[in-house]
Amino acid sequence: MQLDGTKELIALSEGLRESTGSWADLPRDCRRRGMRDPELVVGDGAMSLWKALREVFPAARHQRCWVLKGRNLANCLPKSV
Repeated sequence: MQLDGTKELIALSEGLRESTGSWADLPRDCRRRGMRDPELVVGDGAMSLWKALREVFPAARHQRCWVLKGRNLANCLPKSV
């Protein structure tokens, strides 16, 4: 994200599955291109993502996306609620 709050796409990659190896390829490429550890990474809670980030960007903090977490919780509620 830019200082003015504008979001910027820095990388896009196709992955094979929920594997740490697939997830790690993207941050490794970013690291190779000069990216330093991000301050914060927000994701969907995929354990493979967090494990890959610890390997490639060990100083980065991570946070579960609150919108996705809320949707997951809402899906567990009965339809009547």
